[in-house]
Amino acid sequence: MKNHRIALCVALQRYTNFPPVTEKQREMAVLLAKTHGLPVEVISVKAPVALAPSAETVEEKTEAFARSVEEAGVKVTWTVLEGRPSAELIEHLKRAPADWVICGSHSKRSFLDLDLGNTAKALMRGLDATVVLVKGSAADVEATEAMKIPHYPVVFPYG
Repeated sequence: MKNHRIALCVALQRYTNFPPVTEKQREMAVLLAKTHGLPVEVISVKAPVALAPSAETVEEKTEAFARSVEEAGVKVTWTVLEGRPSAELIEHLKRAPADWVICGSHSKRSFLDLDLGNTAKALMRGLDATVVLVKGSAADVEATEAMKIPHYPVVFPYG
């Protein structure tokens, strides 16, 4: 281990609650952190779009998610970036490398996501780190769809 930390990249902006895949990502991060005695940085990226006024901000969601990691007994920090997730995450993780980068693969949002999501694919190609991809089950994908903020604006290209 050369960088002594785990980066936990979670997509939270477009959902009313933590999607099931992010819960699985958290379990993986906690397991690795406890096994190797490493801290976790929870990282989320917000797109520059207005959300419903009643929706929690990305900062509020990320802080709450980070607290859930801390409650599991792991030292944690959190960061919110703004822009295109793949570009922002790669830039951030090149400046502050991690031993492991844990990302999730969500449901296919469109015909453009032919295999992996854009962000997961970009992280695997663009980083010199071990990237752990956590994929949800079919039931997770269905539950995630139900958690989407109504009338969330389409951001293209997003990943």
